[in-house]
Amino acid sequence: MDRRNFMKATGVLALGTLVSCKTESEVKEPELEVYELQIHTLSEKGNLLKDYLRDAYIPAMNRMGAKVGVFSSFKNEEDDRLWIVTVFKNMDHYLKCKHGIWDDEVYRADAQGFFDQTCTGTASKATEIYLMESISPDYRFIAPGSDKSLKELRIYRSPNVEGNKRKVEMFRDDEAQIFTDTDMGVAFYGKVLSGPITPTIIYMPTFADEQVRDAKWKEFGPKYQPINKLEKYRNNMERVMSNDYVRSLPFSQF
Repeated sequence: MDRRNFMKATGVLALGTLVSCKTESEVKEPELEVYELQIHTLSEKGNLLKDYLRDAYIPAMNRMGAKVGVFSSFKNEEDDRLWIVTVFKNMDHYLKCKHGIWDDEVYRADAQGFFDQTCTGTASKATEIYLMESISPDYRFIAPGSDKSLKELRIYRSPNVEGNKRKVEMFRDDEAQIFTDTDMGVAFYGKVLSGPITPTIIYMPTFADEQVRDAKWKEFGPKYQPINKLEKYRNNMERVMSNDYVRSLPFSQF
């Protein structure tokens, strides 16, 4: 091969290598959604928090592309707790919203009354905050239909981080499919990254009413037991930390 043909051949090879490297570098891992759950134990000023969420927080989150659900106890009208779930596209979006909300002049104006009224007495006697990511890009947030009046917020604790990893894998690879097969709508499955109780996983099944809920869980059980007995999933969960039945407030977005 003469020098000119050799240079052409090696040049094509080199170009092919560069193109290949560039293509590989541009490949991105599928992004995981991020969810934030706030659980508030309300004070006597609790209605101020609801007004703030409706008039300031939710509109601001919507302007930045996030969705917000707000829930109270399903049955107990005297329950003083409030649950808030905010859905973000990914971790970058979560950070953008958390920082960017303070640059939103409309939000600052809408929220100032709440800040003024609660600066000497909080609207929440206690607040728990969980930050989660979805268990898989394949299981993204699905907004419950308006016919799903009953929601459950279930928190499962694992004995250690390795057990939690296997519990997440159990949901991702087997358990979530059973929910799908039994037509149990689940709004989200979240692996907890930080929160007051860890290592945990949180998810939200939704139902039309209590009768449907009972029937669906009864159908779920026999399908779940075989996978729960698999060796690879042994001792992946310590206990159910909480199982709260909630309903959407009128201004909730799901």
